[in-house]
Formats: sequence, C-alpha cells, structure tokens
Amino acid sequence: MRNPGRITRGIIIELAGREGLSVKEGAFTRADLYSAEEVFVTNTTMEVMPVSKVDSQKYTVGKIAKLLRTFYRQEVNAYVSHIKAEGPSLWGQGD
Repeated sequence: MRNPGRITRGIIIELAGREGLSVKEGAFTRADLYSAEEVFVTNTTMEVMPVSKVDSQKYTVGKIAKLLRTFYRQEVNAYVSHIKAEGPSLWGQGD
C-alpha cells in the first residue's frame, strides 16, 4: 500500500487475489445475495464490514471477511510505519 491514492475496495481486491480468493464485480440481484455464504461491504470508514442480514436472509460473520479485515489492517499499519520511518511529517518524529 505505497500509493495513498488507492481506495479501500481496490486494496481489498488486491489482498484477496494475493490469497487466491476469486473476486466477482458486477451488478448482483437479490437472489445472488440470498444464495451467498458471506456478504460484506468495504469503504474507508468501515474497512471490511460483514453484512449480517439482507431482507430476511441472515449471514454469519465468515472467515473471508475476518481474513480480509486482518490483512487490510496489516497493510495499513505497514504503510503508516513506512511513512513514519521516512522522517518528520504530520505524524511527528517517532510518534
């Protein structure tokens, strides 16, 4: 995550690919969602947020969302550490 212009969704897709997980992007119907084993959304604020219910269809928090959230946090932490190591910045020195 060396490019601060990258967005969360793109990082998550990249991390999934590194782990051999297939990612499908497109327009999905409710039937597609109802048949899914796991559903989650991504954005900058929530990062990877499991969806627990769509209409009456309930989902448990699955391994994929947990795994991607962990990898995403590791990627962000590595990026912040790299920026801090470059020296004085808005992060301060060594803070």
